[in-house]
Amino acid sequence: DSLKASHYQWLMETGQEEHAGAFKEKEGDFMGALSLYLKGGLPGRAAAVVSRVGSGTFDRGMLDQIAASLTKVGMHERAGEFFENLSRFTDARDSYRRGSAFRRAVELARREFPGDVVRLEEEWGDWLVGQRQLDAAVNHFVEAGQSIKAINAAMECRQWQKAAGIVEALNPQDAGPFYKRIARHYENARSFEDAEKYYVRARLPGDAVEMYTRVDKWEAAHKVAVGHMTEQEATLLYTKRARELESQNKLKEAEKMYLTVKEHDLAINMYKKNRKYDQMIRLVSTYRKDLLTETHLHLAQQLEQDQNYKEAEKHFLEAKDWKSVVNMFRTNELWDDAIRVARAHGGASASKQVAYAWAVTLGGEAGAQLLSKFGLVEQAIDYAMESGAFMHAFELT
Repeated sequence: DSLKASHYQWLMETGQEEHAGAFKEKEGDFMGALSLYLKGGLPGRAAAVVSRVGSGTFDRGMLDQIAASLTKVGMHERAGEFFENLSRFTDARDSYRRGSAFRRAVELARREFPGDVVRLEEEWGDWLVGQRQLDAAVNHFVEAGQSIKAINAAMECRQWQKAAGIVEALNPQDAGPFYKRIARHYENARSFEDAEKYYVRARLPGDAVEMYTRVDKWEAAHKVAVGHMTEQEATLLYTKRARELESQNKLKEAEKMYLTVKEHDLAINMYKKNRKYDQMIRLVSTYRKDLLTETHLHLAQQLEQDQNYKEAEKHFLEAKDWKSVVNMFRTNELWDDAIRVARAHGGASASKQVAYAWAVTLGGEAGAQLLSKFGLVEQAIDYAMESGAFMHAFELT
């Protein structure tokens, strides 16, 4: 015994409270062991003794001291377990919460505080988000009925299908912005059908139509427009998009947009503004046949002002107005072209009239020679005499 006492004394003198406590515990002096464990900053060892021996052996003051020591050193889960063994469930729950031991806290709450379960599930989810364990947080937010938090966590960890499933439980007004985010994700991932589905659920069929037009899926765009938009809405959207395409010089794409909503005149005017006259005429021929002749004449006059005589000729002739072509060439002293057109469309008589007019502009002997060249001998003689070129008139006889 004296040897044991000496060993114990040596342990105390050398500050080995843990070994000294174990010595007391082995000797059955549990109160002495607890005091030494607490003195040595080992509240976990003290709590283990209480658990093994039973709390009824110790007074409340000692038990409170152990619990306080566990809390002080941050052993909150052990403190919660200690309190739970003492049936001090409120203290146990609070300790579990402080130690982020939410599984233990929820399990306890299900048994003792059912009304706290929802709040604890939300706290658990918030803690997991802080730990960047977003996927795990989703289910706890769902259990807590915190749909918005669950959706945001699911989206942040790119669990788009899971997010969509949760969004479905929301009322349409709240669901809209989330469906739009999901749709944008699928559009960026080029999963266009999924994107369409969520745009429509977000009540944004126009966004689905624009998506399809950006990737040249015109039939799909039209299907959405017909199925989910009023005629007025579709027309406004398509014309807006067409103008954007036109400003980017994507005229064929813009034409498709205009024609889809039967805005034929806007498409025609677009080509006119961009001086794509062949395309303009193509559309007029298809959609405004009654204005085709008038359109050819208008273009011909415009091209004549622009001194684009060959193109002007083409449109005058399409309008069956060859005389205007002749006048245009005469006015601009393109006499060979004037005679060519007059002969082709008005015959010999018309070409001779033009030739005579040409001769008048030349005057004198040159004019008479021109008439003679075109076989107008009598007119050449008369003209030579009228202009005083008598010698040339005599030569022509």
